[in-house]
Amino acid sequence: MYKAMYQFKELGTFETLAEAFKTIYDAIKKEKVLLWQMLETAIWIEAPCDVISFYDARDIMCKEGYLVDGKWVDKDELIPAESRYGHEPDKVKPLAQHLGEYLAPLDHSNSYIIGWCDLLKHALDTYESTENVKIKIEKNAR
Repeated sequence: MYKAMYQFKELGTFETLAEAFKTIYDAIKKEKVLLWQMLETAIWIEAPCDVISFYDARDIMCKEGYLVDGKWVDKDELIPAESRYGHEPDKVKPLAQHLGEYLAPLDHSNSYIIGWCDLLKHALDTYESTENVKIKIEKNAR
């Protein structure tokens, strides 16, 4: 069960995350003015074992295909992931391979290099989650 919270008030309890988010999404669209602070602090979804921020729920809805270009897509009109992303989900993209080749030979004992490697790995993780691909970095055996 998912509980939709909007401006610190419960809008209802729903079977799916999509239903809870849609209720919040519709409430937001009715507002003439909505402060950013409200989105960040007063709007969330209570899931069975976690609290999901508005932004995280929005990202999930985009990834699942419910939000496309800021517009809601009903469940019966969902577009398959292959069409949304232009490729099969979990397909390795060349970008990941090139970055993997760049990261692998670096001196991982240098704290400066470690910082940049961590930053690049975080960027790859973000890319992986938003593009619905799997990125695998392997050290090249030379």
